[in-house]
Amino acid sequence: MRLYLLTILLIVSWGAWAQQDSLRSGLNFRPETIQSLDDSVVFRDKKGRAISREEFNRRYNPRKALMYSAVMPGLGQIYNKKYWKLPLIYGGYFVLIRQIGIYQNGYNRFKSELFDYLNANNNGANLQKTAGGFPESQIRNLVDKARRERDFFMIISGV
Repeated sequence: MRLYLLTILLIVSWGAWAQQDSLRSGLNFRPETIQSLDDSVVFRDKKGRAISREEFNRRYNPRKALMYSAVMPGLGQIYNKKYWKLPLIYGGYFVLIRQIGIYQNGYNRFKSELFDYLNANNNGANLQKTAGGFPESQIRNLVDKARRERDFFMIISGV
């Protein structure tokens, strides 16, 4: 099997040696044959007026947008006038926080069911009525899974 895979790999990679350019080495090739003049480039603002290169470059400062985003997520997008991205950012935060709440509620519910199950087991009560008749190991697995998922979403929302 290994010999078969090695043979196929060699056959497929054989074409990689065909990529060497033998013609270019003999030619006197100059890649910069066309040069643009800085004066010929015209920058325009949103109203169509011609502006200088310096004024065009001063419109948005990426460092400033980064600092705004570090202070408050989404503020850099407001600075760059990309307002449509804000619902995506805060929608993502909402989903993460909602998932944390869902798993926290499940964790509390399963933990209280496990507590009730253990108390009923110690008191000799009917175990079918407590915790829906599930065995202790399954309830412990549900508690652990809810805690793990809650912790995972907390870590993701912190990053």
